[in-house]
Amino acid sequence: MQPDDGDVPMDGGHTGAARMHCPVPGCVAAAHRGHAGWETFTGLRAHVDAHILGQIPGAVPAEWLRARNMVSCRECSHLISRRCNGGVHRTCLADRMAARPQPLSLPGACGDADLDAVLGSLPSLDEMFSAPVGTRDLISSALLPSAQKEFLRCIVQVLQHNTGDAWAAPEDWQTRLRASGVVVARRGAPRLARQQTDEEKEQAARLVAEQYARRGMPGKAVQRLSGAPPAAPTPDTVAATQAKFPTRPPHQAASLRAAAPPANDISCDEVVRAVRSFPRGAAPGPTGMRPDFLKQLVDAGDEQYGAQALTDLVNLLADGRAPAALRPYLGGARGTALAKLSKTGTADARPLCAREALRRLVGKVLLRSELPALRAHLLPHQLAVGVSAGAEVMPHLYQQWEHHYRADTDRVCLSYDEGNAHNVVDRHVFLTRMQEVAPGLSRWLEYIYPTDIDTKVFFHHVVIPSVAGGQQGCPLMTACHAVVQRLLLESLGLVDPPAGTAVALPTLQPPAQLDMAPCFADDGLLAGPSGEVLRALQHWSVVMPRLGLKLSTASVAPVAGRQHQVDLRPFAALGCALCEDGNFEVLKSPVGDADFNRQYCLQRAAQQATLVQSVGALADPQPGSKLSCRLLVVASGFALRFYFADAAYIGSRLLVLERCHALWTPAAWDGLDGGSELGLAIARCNGLLQQAGLQPPLGDQPDRSLSQPAISHRLREVHVLAWKAAAGTDDVCRLHACSADSAETVLNLVPSRILDTNLSKDDFLTCLGGRLGVDMCLGGGACRFCGLPMDVKGRHPQSCMAGGDAVALHNGLRDLLHDYCARAQLRPQALLDGRRRPADIFLRGGAGLLPALPDGSRPVGLGALALDVAIINSLGPSHWDDTLRGAPDAVTAYAQRKRDHLDTAASCQQVGIHYQPLVWDIYGGCTAATRAFLHRLAGLVATVEGIDLTLPGPACCRAGARSWTGIAPSASWCRGATTCFHLNLYSVMVYET
Repeated sequence: MQPDDGDVPMDGGHTGAARMHCPVPGCVAAAHRGHAGWETFTGLRAHVDAHILGQIPGAVPAEWLRARNMVSCRECSHLISRRCNGGVHRTCLADRMAARPQPLSLPGACGDADLDAVLGSLPSLDEMFSAPVGTRDLISSALLPSAQKEFLRCIVQVLQHNTGDAWAAPEDWQTRLRASGVVVARRGAPRLARQQTDEEKEQAARLVAEQYARRGMPGKAVQRLSGAPPAAPTPDTVAATQAKFPTRPPHQAASLRAAAPPANDISCDEVVRAVRSFPRGAAPGPTGMRPDFLKQLVDAGDEQYGAQALTDLVNLLADGRAPAALRPYLGGARGTALAKLSKTGTADARPLCAREALRRLVGKVLLRSELPALRAHLLPHQLAVGVSAGAEVMPHLYQQWEHHYRADTDRVCLSYDEGNAHNVVDRHVFLTRMQEVAPGLSRWLEYIYPTDIDTKVFFHHVVIPSVAGGQQGCPLMTACHAVVQRLLLESLGLVDPPAGTAVALPTLQPPAQLDMAPCFADDGLLAGPSGEVLRALQHWSVVMPRLGLKLSTASVAPVAGRQHQVDLRPFAALGCALCEDGNFEVLKSPVGDADFNRQYCLQRAAQQATLVQSVGALADPQPGSKLSCRLLVVASGFALRFYFADAAYIGSRLLVLERCHALWTPAAWDGLDGGSELGLAIARCNGLLQQAGLQPPLGDQPDRSLSQPAISHRLREVHVLAWKAAAGTDDVCRLHACSADSAETVLNLVPSRILDTNLSKDDFLTCLGGRLGVDMCLGGGACRFCGLPMDVKGRHPQSCMAGGDAVALHNGLRDLLHDYCARAQLRPQALLDGRRRPADIFLRGGAGLLPALPDGSRPVGLGALALDVAIINSLGPSHWDDTLRGAPDAVTAYAQRKRDHLDTAASCQQVGIHYQPLVWDIYGGCTAATRAFLHRLAGLVATVEGIDLTLPGPACCRAGARSWTGIAPSASWCRGATTCFHLNLYSVMVYET
C-alpha cells in the first residue's frame, strides 16, 4: 500500500487541460512516444514510483524532482515532497520511530541497569507472533538483494548456533518478571469488531476481488466473491472458533510412543520444487513471511546459494532439532474464520489456520517423500492422498453400483461425513500410526503436534490453545486423518492391519460383507445389503469415539427407491437421514432421478448467476472480464454446453476407471451399453461428429482418444464449422482478424496501474465491443476529418488517415522499437527527414535479427537492416478481401505490397541493405517475420541487460516481456511488445459518434 500523506507536488499535481507524461527518457510513456499520459499527478506518481523501485527500467531525472521539490522517501522509496518531514512520509516516520530500538545498558557497562531490566524490555514470543504484521506480496527488484542478504544471514546464524534449549531462558525471565510486576504487558485489551451489515460485506468482497484481479490472481478474486465471507471477530465468532478446538483427552498427556527415526534427507532440488509449487498469493503465517518471498529467494540470481541454505534449514526443522521452546509457535498458526451456517441453520464459523511458510515448506517436501508408502497403505479405499481425480471416483462408482443393483430391494448405500475431523482426530493415534507407515515424517509431526504442551493459534487478539487433534488446512493432516480413517475399515474386517501395529480397534465379527467402502478424506460410502451396512454403522458408533471422531451427517438411500423392502427404523435411530427416493449428494454431486438432478443443477446455476452479478457490479470492467473468464472453472461444469459436458464426463470416467475397478470389481467401461450414462454420452458426441462429416467417430473402448481435451477439440471443430457455415462475411472476417496470433493480448493483460497496463473503462469496452461485433457508433454521419461516412461498428476511425491519430500511433510504435534496439546496443538510426525514405529505423549490423529463409539459411552479404513499421486495419475496405481468405493473409499481403512498391526491396538489396517490413494489424495480429524479429530482439536485450527470460515476474517485464502461465518465453515477449502497441493504440484512438 502506498503512503497517502505528504505526496502532493508543489504545483498541486494538475496542469489543467494538459496531460502529464513520464519524465524518464526512453520510457514508452514519455511525451514523444505517443502515450496518452495521465490527467492527474496521482496516476503519474504510481508510474514514476515503479521507475524508482526498479519495476520499470530507467532513472527519474534529478532536475524533474527538483523542479517539483520532490524526493524519494528514505523509508519506502516512494515519491514525497521535501516539505513533508524532510522527505519522509508521516506514516513512515511514525513506523520508523516506533521501530527504533531503545538504548540498552548492559550490566557492568553502567550502573543504572541490570540484567532483569534488559531482559524485561524484550518482547515475548507471544507478543512477536501475535503482532498484526502486514507484509508485501512481492519485494521489488531494487529491495530484493538486501532482503535476500538479510534473510540468508539469519538462516546461516540459525544453522551455526542452533541449540535445543534456545529461547528458553528469555521466556523464563519474562515469566518471572511479569509475575513480579517488574514488566508491564504492552498489549492492551482485545478489541473485537462489530458485526458488518450485508451491504458492507458485499462492498468489501468486491473491493478485495478487484485488487486480486489487478494483481493477476483471478482465481482468488472469484473465490472471494463466491466463497464464504470472512467472519468478523465478534464475541460470537471468537466463541464459535474456540469451540472447534477440543480439549486435551485425559490419556493424551501420558501417551508414549517409540522414539521417532531420523527424518528423510531432503535434497536441494526437492526444496526448490516444493517452493515453486506454492500458489501465488498464499497467505502468510503469524510472523508475516509469505511463500512468495521464498519463491523470490530461490529464483534470485544467486539461486544456488539461497536454495542450499534454505535446504539446510528445512532438514534441520524436519529432523526436529529446532529449539523446543518454539514448538508452540512453529506448531501454531494465525487463525481466521469463515462465516457459515451450522447443520441446524444457526450462525457458525469455520476456522482456518495459516501456518508459517517454513512449516508448510517442510510439510510439503516430507509428504512428497513419503507418498509411495502412504499410497501403498491407503489404496484402494482412501482417495484423498496422492490420487489423481480422487474426488471424481465416488460419484461415478455409485452410479455404476446403483445401475447394477437397481432391482435389489434390500441393498442400501450409506453416505457419511465426519464433523470437524482434522481438528478432533486423536493426536496420539495419528502420531503412532504415521510413525509406522511414514517414519520419515515422524520427527516433524512430533515437533508440531506435541501431546504434552499446547500449540497456539493467534486468532486476532485471542490466543486459542490447540491441544488435541490437528489443524484444519495443514497439508499433513489429510494424510494423518487418512491413516486413522483406515482404522475404521480395519475394524470392519475390510482390510488387514499392518503387522505389529501398536494401534488397533475391536474387529467386527464376522467381518462386514459390503460391496464397497470408498472414502475421500472425511467423506465416504458404505454400500451393500442393508443388514451388513447396519452392522457396520452400529460398530462404528462404538469405536469412533476412541479415535476422537464422530459423524456429523449420514444419509441412507435404498438402491431400489420407493420399491425397497428395507426396515429403515434402525438407521433412523442411529441419526441417519432417510432418502427413500434414492436422491442424495455424493461429494457435492447429485445422484438420483432426473428431476432431482435437474433441481440440484438449477440451484447451483442460481448461485452462479449471483456470482455473475457480483462480477458485473465491479466498477472497472477490465478486471471484471478476467473474473468472467474464470467463472467456467468455478461453476464446476454447470456453465458448459451440453456437448462439452459430455466430453468432461467421458474424460472423467476414463481417469477413474482403474480406481473404480479396484474398489468394486464389477465396475467396468460400459461404453457399449446404450442405456448407461457413458454409452449415451458417447452416442451424443458421435451424432455431432457424423452430422459434420468428421471421421472417425469416438470408440467404445477406453484409450487416449477419449480424454476430455481430445474430445473437446473435436467437438469444438464441429461447432466452429457449423457457425462458419451460417455466418455472414462480416462475422467471418472479424473471426479471422481476432483469432490471429497475439490478437488476444490486450484482453489477457493483468490490469496493473503501476505497469500502466490498465485500460480505461471506455477503451476496454471499445476493444471488447469491436471483437464482439456490436454497434459502437450511431453511424450515418460523416467523419469530421476526412468527410467519409461513419459506420456503426466504429471501423472507419481505425482506418482514417486524417486527423493525425494514425501518424501518432505509427510514430509511437516506431519509437518503441527504436528504444529496444538501443537497449540491445544495435545503434539504431531513426529516419525522420521529410524526403522519401524506404524505412523507419536503420540498423547497420542488424542482419542477424532476420528470420531464417524457407531453406533454413539467412541472407548472405547483407550487413544492414532497414525496418519499415506499418499498421493496418484488417477490417478496413482496403484489406477486407485479404482478411476474408484467412487470419494472417491481410498483414502478409500488405508486407509483400510494401516490398513491391517502387521496387523498394530490390533497390535496397542492390546497395547491401535488407528491407524488412514489420506489419501489425490493429487487432493485434502480425506477420510471422515480425514475431521472429521481436523474439530475436528480446534475446539481445536480455543478453545485454543480464536478464533471464525464463524467470517469471518483473525481470521479464524489464526485457519487454509479459509472462503468463503456460506461454513460452519467445511468445511471451512477442505478445508483450504487441501489448505495448495495443496500449498506445487504444489510448490515442478517437472514436467519433
